Amino acid sequence: MKRLFSIGFSTVIHSLIPILSWFLLGLTISSEIANTFSIIYPIAFLSIIIVSIFGSGANIKGIKEKNLNSVPSGLILGTIVGAILFIPLCFLVKPYLNFMNMDYEIYHIFVLYSFIEMFISLIFQLIMQKYYYEDKDKKASIHTIIFNTINLVLLVGSSLITKNQIIIIVLPLVAIGIYTFILLIKQFKKFKLEFNILSNLKYTSNDIVSNLLMFFSYLFGYGNIFSFGIEYATAINFVTLITDTQWDACTAIETCAKIDIANDNFNFKKHLKNGFIYVSILIATILIAFFALFNLYNVTFSIGLYYLIFQIVDFILATSLYVASPFVQINHSPTKNTANELVAFFVRMLLSAFLPTVFCTGIGQITSTLISVVFYIYIFAKHYKINKAGFVENKEKKKLFKNLPKQ
Repeated sequence: MKRLFSIGFSTVIHSLIPILSWFLLGLTISSEIANTFSIIYPIAFLSIIIVSIFGSGANIKGIKEKNLNSVPSGLILGTIVGAILFIPLCFLVKPYLNFMNMDYEIYHIFVLYSFIEMFISLIFQLIMQKYYYEDKDKKASIHTIIFNTINLVLLVGSSLITKNQIIIIVLPLVAIGIYTFILLIKQFKKFKLEFNILSNLKYTSNDIVSNLLMFFSYLFGYGNIFSFGIEYATAINFVTLITDTQWDACTAIETCAKIDIANDNFNFKKHLKNGFIYVSILIATILIAFFALFNLYNVTFSIGLYYLIFQIVDFILATSLYVASPFVQINHSPTKNTANELVAFFVRMLLSAFLPTVFCTGIGQITSTLISVVFYIYIFAKHYKINKAGFVENKEKKKLFKNLPKQ
């Protein structure tokens, strides 16, 4: 539980402070600027995919295969792939905003800022993944606080001093860029660059598929919702703002599970219990934020509440997935796990993009999670059992997924 809250704290800081920045920019510049968060939200999943492959995948490979070149190679290749993605996006701001049915004149400066900030943050997250798997949670938390505080203070602070949006975005980007570059340089010792990316995929292929389909779900889903009018765009942006940090924080459950699985010391019952306690706390914070802030941002209460209910139900259902999915991925079948993610999120994408309702993304979200829950119930019922101590046993091979103490 201590590790869960430690990693969760770093994740929350890295997610909460940027969200706080959008809340504050909505007050210092205009309430419309806060909508930038939802406009660029789909692109965040592409960044997560890169971190999954070259961050967590490379680190798990380094531990499982005793490969000293895996992690530094992941840092280099992840940075290169991130540049290939985000540099072109910076020149495609106008067509992207047109696709999302949003006003170019209002949003283009801060969408550009978001794309550059995402690239810098991607590199930063690759470094944080290295710290997590090296059991340097405290160090990761300190750097996360510094990185995000610099960004918040310079972004919001400059918006109080000047209305020149170019100046507002340049100051924080330069500062966090320099900070991340220095941190990146410190990670390298002598190593041999390896390009065997495919070997990383077997540890994270399910994450890649799910996040890729999440990208399409939100890209088309939000474009669909925004076409209904600003009232719905404002409501879903508000709910996304107050729940996104908690969704990011939930990845700490999966990260902790992956670390124990990589080290053959995975207690299913313990991780599941800790996960539900953790998620209950996160849901409480969402409810407090919703009722405290919806008037401030002129959110239509009934519309916002509907969107919120979809999110809370999915939080509860998804908790078990954060524990079961990494186990099936690493110890059972990456192919089956990825196929499940593919089917579940493909259904989500179709419902989000084509249901003729403003609640298309919520319906798709719940349906996708239920498909995955049924899949993991089937896999565990057929192949495994959980013993009294909480560890997973293979029914066929009688293998216990835990390092037994030495005699």
